[in-house]
Amino acid sequence: NSLLLAGCDPVIVVTGYRENEIIDRLTDWPVQIIGGANPDWPMSDSVRRAIEAVGRDTSGAKPAETTPAVLVLPGDHPAVDPDAIRTLIEAHESHPGTIHLPVFAGRSGHPALFPPEAFAALATPDPDLGLRALLHNGPFPVIRHRIDDPGIMRNLDTPADYT
Repeated sequence: NSLLLAGCDPVIVVTGYRENEIIDRLTDWPVQIIGGANPDWPMSDSVRRAIEAVGRDTSGAKPAETTPAVLVLPGDHPAVDPDAIRTLIEAHESHPGTIHLPVFAGRSGHPALFPPEAFAALATPDPDLGLRALLHNGPFPVIRHRIDDPGIMRNLDTPADYT
């Protein structure tokens, strides 16, 4: 919902764990659902599936201008304020070709915004470090943005996390 409220289009949801329940809940939402992800595989596999779903070339060729960037927001981070997402989008418009990360209380959170030049690297991540390799050792500059939104850090993995 945060991505939709921030104006992101398309919003692609990659499902794996409890896939049928997620699909049932999203039936009336204006999102594209990509099923069949293995929940035991790294998140980078879901990111690769999403990039391929929007028809972007993951070989390294420059993607079409219709996808100016990709925001990666794990499903277990539902509390991100749409304004935080808009801040990243506006930063990308000023600094394209750069990865943009939100930071709250000195720690990086979600979502991360990746420029189209990074799509090939997103589709073939480091097997040991996954997407983190792009953020820490990758070929793209990274700009961290202080954002006053604790939602970028709120990870909901267990029922206790919802209280």
